[in-house]
Amino acid sequence: DGENLLLSGSVSAAEAVNFGTQLMKGKGLVVLALATSFLHCASQTLQHVAGQIGELASTTFLYQALETANLVIALQGIGPFTVFAPSDAAWDALGPGVKDTLLLSQNTQYLVSLIQYHVTYERLVTTNFARGQSFTAWSADPITVTGVKPIRINTNVKVLTPDIECTNGYLHVIDKVMIPPGYEFPDPIRNLLQLTGLVDYLSTFRKAIASADLAELMTAVGDDNEITVFAPTDAAFLGMGLGVGSSLLLEANKDRLTQLLMYHATKGQYPTSRLYPTQLLMSLEGGGVSVSQTSPAIVLNGKG
Repeated sequence: DGENLLLSGSVSAAEAVNFGTQLMKGKGLVVLALATSFLHCASQTLQHVAGQIGELASTTFLYQALETANLVIALQGIGPFTVFAPSDAAWDALGPGVKDTLLLSQNTQYLVSLIQYHVTYERLVTTNFARGQSFTAWSADPITVTGVKPIRINTNVKVLTPDIECTNGYLHVIDKVMIPPGYEFPDPIRNLLQLTGLVDYLSTFRKAIASADLAELMTAVGDDNEITVFAPTDAAFLGMGLGVGSSLLLEANKDRLTQLLMYHATKGQYPTSRLYPTQLLMSLEGGGVSVSQTSPAIVLNGKG
């Protein structure tokens, strides 16, 4: 009692806690505080922004894209940076084949421009976000906070995992790829029929195309042959009722199947940026397809 106690040397957190227990009647509280500090420091291994993206299981494609675009070294710099990192599911949601096309060497500038819209030269923490607040991305385009509870960016982008601290900034995992104003994706490297073969959730639609002899329609090239297809997923076919989807694939129902598929296609190119509420598209079947809403999801004929 009344003397200073000096701890020296290297001890584990567990050893420090045990030592503190032995001194509980004296200066145990001081030793216990030291043990808490050891536990905290041992658990902290901050990475730079690029390294953190590479370590997260949910952002593997973004890291691959950074490597392809030669931006890894840039994000290893002093910063500070904040990266709004699209999850792997967000990249998949761009559609079949889009990721593969962006990774081609001839499309590097498209990829760079897209990634730059997700990075700012600021250290941004979501707890400081305010509705209407804007940040300037590397691409010189604005990123706007449109909601705070929960956090939303650019109207319909959700922050899935916020405030991942890095040595040179912060990382926020988001659920969508943000598209810069005026941005256009590179020309696809596959036709519509080939794209249906890249994902397993369009297997019924692919079989339906073959059964209805519409392969030529889905593979034709040229301005006069441009079409947009709203492709039903396997789940959508199942939603028609037990056995209905498989029944449509029968030869006896070929005409009905053809009519159904043609109703899901319209002449011309309609990326989501060209769709707007109340818009009426004329299908190749002849009937109208109405756009009910475009945010946060595209809804056609009142059904999402």
